[in-house]
Amino acid sequence: MVVLLELLETIRAASDALQEEGIALDSAFKLIDDAEKTIAEHRSDEHFQKLITEAKEIARQADLDCNFAEKRVRRKKRLPGEDARDEPQDAITNFKTNVFLSSIDTCLTQLKERFGQNREILTSFNILTPTELLKTDPIGDELKTLTDTYGQEISGVLPDIDSLQTPIEFENWKRHVINHKEDIFPNGYEKGNTKDLFQYLYITHLCHTFPNVYKLYQIFLTIPATTASAERSFSKLKIIKTYRRSTMAENRLSGLSILSIERQFVEKIDFEETIDIFANLGCRRFLL
Repeated sequence: MVVLLELLETIRAASDALQEEGIALDSAFKLIDDAEKTIAEHRSDEHFQKLITEAKEIARQADLDCNFAEKRVRRKKRLPGEDARDEPQDAITNFKTNVFLSSIDTCLTQLKERFGQNREILTSFNILTPTELLKTDPIGDELKTLTDTYGQEISGVLPDIDSLQTPIEFENWKRHVINHKEDIFPNGYEKGNTKDLFQYLYITHLCHTFPNVYKLYQIFLTIPATTASAERSFSKLKIIKTYRRSTMAENRLSGLSILSIERQFVEKIDFEETIDIFANLGCRRFLL
């Protein structure tokens, strides 16, 4: 219980932040990396002894037996000529190997597998992050790969990214960030993220000066860090379409779902004004 409690407490902060709406991908991975680093540090012998001490204290306060039960060592039948011996393992060492270390390794493996694909996306957009922008290294092939890949995928949604103009524009943007980093990151660039850069472009109207860079930030910030928002939407469907509404048509279901999911915008609507607009439309019948 003490082991699981500590693991869950470590990842709770990251889990709560990942469920927030609008969290950027780079900010999400900062939290995940911190959680992985903290969990990996728990594999030490000193930390294990600390947990054992805490567990024994809790058991003592609850008047419970705090000793590990010794199990009988299973003896395997040896074939003729084998010199191997069954080395007995005490209960604490067995608990450490099969429960403590196994729980930590499983947690780390699941974190890597769960966010592995998104980490590849973050790597491709890494040149847009504040840390990389403030470096004086020349621009490599990462920018060309990024524009070639995502410039084609957004065709029809956003204006195409000019792959020829983008390197020059990005070099000027990088120089601008270096010269105005105090204005962009008042709390220090170490705590900054790509969302700060995007907001700076929008507020200062530099999105017209660096249009291609602005489009790249738009693409990056619209990539969801988790599926929490989508899962919340499906949860709403269960509430809206009950067994008594099984005959509801698709258009009505879609409309009610949007109203429920985007309730923060619906709450700002003036219903009296909406009713007046609807009433002033007059006759809306069509002759067949």
